[in-house]
Amino acid sequence: MNLARILLIVAALAVAGVTAFLVKNYLQDKEAQIAANNQKPVAKKTQSVQVLVALNNLPAGTIVNPDLFRWQNWPEDGLAPEYIVQGTAKSEADGASVKPAALTGWAVRRGFTAGEPITKARLLEPGKAGFLAGVLGPGMRAASISINAETGAAGFILPGNRVDVVLTQKIRQAEDEASGREQVISETVISDIRVLAIDQVLNDIEEQTKLGKTVTLELTPKQAEGLSVAKQMGRISLSLRSLVRDAKLEMKSAFTSGKEVSRFLRDRASTRSRALVAKQKLPAGILLRDTDLTWRLLAADDSGEGMIFEGLASIAALRGSYLKASVDGHSAILHENIIRPGQQGFIIAALAPGLRAVSMSVTQISGVSGFISPGDKVDLLLTHQVNDTSESAPLSPRKFGETILRDLRLLAIEQVIDANTGKPQVGSTVTLEVTPKEAEVVALASTMGELSLSLRSVPADDGGGDDNLQEAHATSDIETSQALLDWLILGTSHEPSMLQRRRQLNREYVKPKTAAAPAKNDSEDSIESVTIYRATNPTTVVIER
Repeated sequence: MNLARILLIVAALAVAGVTAFLVKNYLQDKEAQIAANNQKPVAKKTQSVQVLVALNNLPAGTIVNPDLFRWQNWPEDGLAPEYIVQGTAKSEADGASVKPAALTGWAVRRGFTAGEPITKARLLEPGKAGFLAGVLGPGMRAASISINAETGAAGFILPGNRVDVVLTQKIRQAEDEASGREQVISETVISDIRVLAIDQVLNDIEEQTKLGKTVTLELTPKQAEGLSVAKQMGRISLSLRSLVRDAKLEMKSAFTSGKEVSRFLRDRASTRSRALVAKQKLPAGILLRDTDLTWRLLAADDSGEGMIFEGLASIAALRGSYLKASVDGHSAILHENIIRPGQQGFIIAALAPGLRAVSMSVTQISGVSGFISPGDKVDLLLTHQVNDTSESAPLSPRKFGETILRDLRLLAIEQVIDANTGKPQVGSTVTLEVTPKEAEVVALASTMGELSLSLRSVPADDGGGDDNLQEAHATSDIETSQALLDWLILGTSHEPSMLQRRRQLNREYVKPKTAAAPAKNDSEDSIESVTIYRATNPTTVVIER
């Protein structure tokens, strides 16, 4: 063989060996891959933690408590930093409390779905900015009231509870004040409202119950107004509602009086039930007077519906009320048949057609010490002063008092009863019934001087004739004071005290001998004489005219 053929055979063998080796390795790799694919995968064991999640759907504004949460397994690799994790130092370091009870009273800012992790970023903490706005339902209001152990259910009311607002007030009218009796009434003014917060601090439910000083309630705008009024009327207290309702026990209008509680008050009321009746026949349109009214025992078969009872009203309080319809003698006067002074529409109803109502200021003196009442007839007096502009005026300013209006009807008067003496005291204003012309007179006279009232007798008797036709008469200062009148006429030298002193001096000094008085000259109209008294001391000369 030549050398070329030998080299060709060797090369062919080398290539064949390399090819066999590569094919073997390829087949082995394929067998390994097929074997690996046919084997079952081995599951990796991943670690999990307990994360706080919502038990049910929690809409925005919900006040939360531990019963609304639960712990749920959560993969550690899917854990977010803001999640609340049970029993880990990491959660405590991040500020996420591991105690669901610590979230009691917090509000949901944005709603959670069932099973969604709870985060503090989506909760509102009481006392922090925006808490109440986030808690309140759409269109609702927040209002606060003061509470104590007695009015706040001893501290067992917690945020999120439902409560009723109970008002307790004492109804005391004029006659009751005189007799020292009161009617105590308690009623539920607002029902089934949610408690938003107690103070601004929430206590952990595991700690001892702690009483707050204020409670904030969720109310409608109308309920918020009612609560504000109720706080001024009497004592406010809260009653905690059960989680389960019972329609049989719940009342549509809760109302309780002292008579329902006390058997003594019921027995006393049953033996002293007296209704208001008219003493004589009363025409429609009059203003009631004390002499028009009396009390009458209620008949056993009379229901008393619409009547005015003794103890709940008084004759003093009904004084001046407008009577809508006529009432026969000894017949009952009903609530619906009168308009009391101060009630809406009283002045309009009481005014006669074409007349006007004007008010003026009065004092205890100018108002007849409070002994005038609506319906009385009065005269209006004006006291004023005028400067005398004449030359050498002996007296200026001059003072006058005059009756400017007569026989006016008194419509209303601000009047109270003195608690110490039991006597009436006049208030600061009275309202009179006048014609349009008289209204102008009252308005002008109030700027000229002091106005006062004089009470007319019933029936009026001024000697006959029409008051409007009587000649107006004024009383001046010199007509009132005789001493002032004498002083203006006689002058200072004839003032009574000076004349008396002059006579005393005449008796005290010794009279010296004097020459005979000259004869009287009949031709002269008058003769003036001068007598001089001389003593050892300096001379005093007294001249008489």
